Amino acid sequence: MGLVDRAPNNAELARMREMVAEAMNDGAWGISTGLKYLPGSFAKTDEVIALSREAAKRGGYYTSHLREEGLGLMDAVKEAIEIGRQAKIPIVLTHHKVIGQPMWGKSRKTLALVDSARKEGIDVIPEIMIPLISHVNELKWVKDRLELIAQQTMQEEELEIGYSFCTM
Repeated sequence: MGLVDRAPNNAELARMREMVAEAMNDGAWGISTGLKYLPGSFAKTDEVIALSREAAKRGGYYTSHLREEGLGLMDAVKEAIEIGRQAKIPIVLTHHKVIGQPMWGKSRKTLALVDSARKEGIDVIPEIMIPLISHVNELKWVKDRLELIAQQTMQEEELEIGYSFCTM
């Protein structure tokens, strides 16, 4: 569809679903979206759910560069969680961060959304990107939350998972 701002027609969506299925059968690990960037920003939630379902059928993951990282971040996190809920697919919130001074400290709220979703049985993890200018107490809080999530995941799934801190 290229840089066309419209929903796919039935034939286009069917072809996209076929492409996801083919990629998964060829060894892909899942589906990744860049909903913040063109042309991904044109995709509506139901389109992403339809494609994510194809990946989910084959054991895949949904990883998302969220639609918004500033003032619309809360809605963007809710959207990613809803995609995972409806598609029944594990979710990775790629480079999860807050942008802009009005959002400083709001990662507590977005991580609370993640905690809530996990309590509902939705498999969602944030992949955290922390700017070097972050406050030391904020870094400690994020590290503590990630360790708690990792411990819960290991207990629930008896798997070891890792996380890393990236800097911008």
